[in-house]
Amino acid sequence: MKKIFWLLVTLALIAAIAAPVWNTWKATEFFIEHGRDATLKVGSKYNASRWATPLPLKKLHSFTGVLLPDHAVLIESDQDLKSGEEYFVQFLTRDVAEGSHAISWRPLVNTIRLKSEADGTPVRLADTDLMDRAVEKAMGPVGPMVYVKPRVVAEAAPDHEKPKVPFILAGANDTVIEILWNNSTFGEWLVLGIGLVLLNVIGAYALSLPWIQRRKSGTERADFVHPAMRRIDADAPDEASSRLVLKRGTGTEGSPASPATPPNSAPPPEVKKKTIAMPAKSKAPESPRRDGHDSRATTSPFVPPANFSEPELKLKRRDTPPPSDNPEA
Repeated sequence: MKKIFWLLVTLALIAAIAAPVWNTWKATEFFIEHGRDATLKVGSKYNASRWATPLPLKKLHSFTGVLLPDHAVLIESDQDLKSGEEYFVQFLTRDVAEGSHAISWRPLVNTIRLKSEADGTPVRLADTDLMDRAVEKAMGPVGPMVYVKPRVVAEAAPDHEKPKVPFILAGANDTVIEILWNNSTFGEWLVLGIGLVLLNVIGAYALSLPWIQRRKSGTERADFVHPAMRRIDADAPDEASSRLVLKRGTGTEGSPASPATPPNSAPPPEVKKKTIAMPAKSKAPESPRRDGHDSRATTSPFVPPANFSEPELKLKRRDTPPPSDNPEA
């Protein structure tokens, strides 16, 4: 039952947003069909401004101006028009304007009327007017013999009860969307944005009815597992390499058994040792003594080891042969 109620609220909100938008669209088309093209030159701006009624969504400014070629008018608009600029407008005559107020739900705040002497002349205040007033109020009244020049004050706003006609900022070839954009303010777009957000939130809740199948979220699926409860298996180990089987070789008698080479195994490549050729006149290096003792040691004095014995030199006389009987020999 609660979902049915919110569904009705959603439908009412759709109607509350669509009806003013559609009415504004039709009122703009009414201006295009019955309006008169003109050029409006903006003059000075009045200091006093007021908020629109009944909804204070925009602030209305008053300007003096000229409806070309030579009609002095007073302008009231929610747009901050620039002084001295010319704008293309479409305005309604007084007899047609009476029906436009009944057609448009949106208040037609952009108006023009002929300027009278009672409206006065706009006075430009100094940029420091607000700060100067705060300083004077803080210092208090001055002495009785001090002359203070009267300060320029903002004149009262012009009379808003006099008859006037509505207008819109629009060129001769502007479309409805361009006219709506040029004649709208930030406050109106803000209210429309808030309404669309509420429509999205309430509509999403209202459409979640029991008989409407909607896509289940991740936590509502049957195969959902919380990340903290997931089991992460280790990677499978690599396959073991094939083992080498040693077999007794069929060598010759007396030779040790040699391991059988595995099948499909190539013999290791022969590595050639690098040799350096000696010069032609160089002598071969002498090998050290085998007994481990070298008399060419540089230590002095040379002490022979305990078991070292010097070789003995023995001289033997050579036997002379006996003299022969032959003298010629």
